[in-house]
Amino acid sequence: MANPSPPSSPAPSDNPLERSSDGLTPRRKVGFRKAYGDIELREFSNINVDGAVIVEGFPSVSLTSVLSAGYIREQLKLPLVGIMSSPKFPPRCVVEGGIAMHPIRIFGDKRMVVMVCEFKIEQPELTYAVVEAILDFAERHKSSKLITVEGLPIEEGKEAEQDNTKLRFISTNKRFIEFMLQQDAVPVEDAIITGVTGLILAEGALNPKVDVVCLLSPSSNKLQGIPDVESAVMVVRLLNAYLGPEVQIDIAPLEDKAKKIKSTVAKFIQQSHTPSTHPSMFS
Repeated sequence: MANPSPPSSPAPSDNPLERSSDGLTPRRKVGFRKAYGDIELREFSNINVDGAVIVEGFPSVSLTSVLSAGYIREQLKLPLVGIMSSPKFPPRCVVEGGIAMHPIRIFGDKRMVVMVCEFKIEQPELTYAVVEAILDFAERHKSSKLITVEGLPIEEGKEAEQDNTKLRFISTNKRFIEFMLQQDAVPVEDAIITGVTGLILAEGALNPKVDVVCLLSPSSNKLQGIPDVESAVMVVRLLNAYLGPEVQIDIAPLEDKAKKIKSTVAKFIQQSHTPSTHPSMFS
């Protein structure tokens, strides 16, 4: 009698948040790797993201970029297609749904690519290396746009002014500029933009093969950036309008979250300004 064949291992899922039936983290085969200074970019085998729009959502002066990129990735259920690593990064691991991943991750398919990071990159040499890797990724995959997202802090007391409720933008693409003007967005004339976003804009302006866009969405610094959810709503709504019916992101859950947070913040502010009617324990 023939010996029974050993059970085969379950194939890893394309979705990084789905584990195999035995609970093992899926192992992925690296199909491309390249060093950029102290940064190494690794892309997994059999990825298909050529021509997709890239959204970069690294932490900055607000939570707008992180919230926008994370929400888009979740709504579109984008698979993990690559990571960046460096011995100069903080030694940490991100665990989502039981899956261990690097803190800088690239998710995407033919519709869209989203790059996310779990820490703020502050060292200039690492910023240059990360931006070089991002621009090289965009060029090799013939990305139609590289969109960076930033929160635009509004001075306290000026949140209600009309100009402060509009998206700002910078772009190297004429058609995108025309689209943004149709959306009543405001082009940035004078500014200093720092960090990963600023360097992407500066270097992207020298690269004829990559169209770079920066979206600056009004945000509030009150309560440690919690109201930035509303800022993220503006970004996702704009991207829905730009991408058209081919890529539609359900924005309703994010809008509901923004309304709830806004209501909670309003109640907190009201309570903080309401004199207590209870006698003081020290009276």
